[in-house]
Amino acid sequence: RKILRYMINYIETRKGIIIECDTDGIFYSAVNGEEIYEGLKQEMNKINFDIELEHRNCVMFASDKKNYVLIEEGNKVKKKGSKYAGRDKNRLWTEFVVEYIKRYIEDKKKAEEYEKEMWNRIFRREAFDWLKITRKVSKSDKSIIEAAKSKGKDISHGSIVTYVYSDFRGKRYIFEGENESLYDVNYYLSEFNKLMKEIKDVINATVTKH
Repeated sequence: RKILRYMINYIETRKGIIIECDTDGIFYSAVNGEEIYEGLKQEMNKINFDIELEHRNCVMFASDKKNYVLIEEGNKVKKKGSKYAGRDKNRLWTEFVVEYIKRYIEDKKKAEEYEKEMWNRIFRREAFDWLKITRKVSKSDKSIIEAAKSKGKDISHGSIVTYVYSDFRGKRYIFEGENESLYDVNYYLSEFNKLMKEIKDVINATVTKH
């Protein structure tokens, strides 16, 4: 921790902005980023502590600790944490966020158009493939098991199921292969709006900080 605090102080006193840090490494933003790294490397070598520069010239979207999307040169994407890569997440979290950020980097208007396109797709009931969740049924998923059995589906603890909500509050479901357009539009639009607020809050905080 003492070494980490020293490294953070070294970066910040040279006008670097810490994005995220832990004992595994530090993500920071700076105009003179590689210069800071080279100087810090020399300082760390004095105590036989070696550091490496793993990423450079990247765009990092970090909404909270241990969850981030890293877009490297050539549009290579790296994701960490369950928030944007978890198996229980739908494509809005695993794909839309990344594509929105890519468009924002290129042109803010393209990102705004992409947002409207997705909102309209959900509203028009054409977004089942973006909203569906595929995961293993747990013992606590009684409502899913009961809903499946009422529809003649053989689903039990350990089964893999794909579904959306037809009524979120009532815990009613539409399973893959049924009428996929009958999902709970109001619920999913509300969730999409929350997601967009989170994305924009992170972007706006970054702009303000810089």
